[in-house]
Amino acid sequence: MTKSSEFVNIISIEINTKITKEDKMEKVVFLTGATGFVGGNIVIRLLDDPTVSRILLLVRGKSQSNTEERLYNNLQEINSTKILPNSTVKIEIIQGDVTLPNLGLTDELYENLAKRVTHIIHSAANVSFTQTLEEARRVNYLGTENLLKFAQLAKLLNGLQQLGYIGTAYVSGNRKGIIFEDELVKPSAFANPYEQSKFETEKLVRSYFKDLPITIFKPSIIIGDSETGITTTFNVLYYPLKLIYKGYLHAIPGSRRNNIDVVPVDYVVNAICHILFHATEVVGKVYHLTSGTDAAITAGEIIDLTLEYFNETKVSNIAKTIFIPAIFYNASKRFYSGTLKKLVKNLEVYLPYLLVKRMFDNSNTQNALRGSGIKPPNFKEYYRTVLGYCLIVNWGKHIKVAA
Repeated sequence: MTKSSEFVNIISIEINTKITKEDKMEKVVFLTGATGFVGGNIVIRLLDDPTVSRILLLVRGKSQSNTEERLYNNLQEINSTKILPNSTVKIEIIQGDVTLPNLGLTDELYENLAKRVTHIIHSAANVSFTQTLEEARRVNYLGTENLLKFAQLAKLLNGLQQLGYIGTAYVSGNRKGIIFEDELVKPSAFANPYEQSKFETEKLVRSYFKDLPITIFKPSIIIGDSETGITTTFNVLYYPLKLIYKGYLHAIPGSRRNNIDVVPVDYVVNAICHILFHATEVVGKVYHLTSGTDAAITAGEIIDLTLEYFNETKVSNIAKTIFIPAIFYNASKRFYSGTLKKLVKNLEVYLPYLLVKRMFDNSNTQNALRGSGIKPPNFKEYYRTVLGYCLIVNWGKHIKVAA
């Protein structure tokens, strides 16, 4: 018997159509995006929450067994010690798809789920920076629109208590300066179709504030767990750091003084769960899950700390990486060839996050988390853990081979 089979055997595959006494008393959470990085970490967090009686996971898959396999592999990758047979008894896996009417479910199952749900966390998203706008809208906008319809039914049939929507702080696009939580101002340009689709989606979600108990969460750049370094994605900040480690990147466009807003996934997940389940007066509010001013760090500091760590772990030292004006960087690219040319081209989708000078206000978040002990740690406090994990798994290569 495979590990995934053992996992499947101890969870409820069939959806219980009865509203149990336990479900009435405690939280029944409907979660999308459980096979993603943030969604998977939320599942791990909910397993430890004694007030959550059921975790209903909508997972896309070619078949029920494929759906279960995808979920199991992701949760194992995030925390192999937590995902044990006796720890997952409150999980129910539902094969479905947010992009389809009724979430891809039969009318009967769709209604039965709506009768049970007390809380919804919508984490499903297409986060690729290279997708077309049409592709981004299909999951991010249409998927959210379908989820909101389900939430309306859940409110009607079971008095839905809360819906947490996970967006992104980067709906701000190329806007500079201080970006406030409660505002949604369309920028003159977006860095990629992902940002634009999430801007359009947040506008849609806000339009339901009067009808549904919605709370919006907007993280910045999410990296690995601050205590373990574990991540399942190696993009955005990771890609340029990988090129530096491999000796390919010696010059970066932008300024050393620009803030890079980075938060570890454990902070993001803990903040979401605390605000949704334990804070008060959070409905209709927007929360930046960002480093803010207290844990702010500059691009120059990140590069310096990274070089320091890498040079302690490599046999030969890595050459110093400098910052140069974007105009000079763009002019120098014509001299690149071969592997370097390809790598630098791949890097370009992440460069806007290094070039825009901005700061994300997180006043709402600070107020909601006051007294909880949850706060964004400074990159300086955990960067060795995060970078160390990258080296252990060879920037994700070992994970992919194992999977």
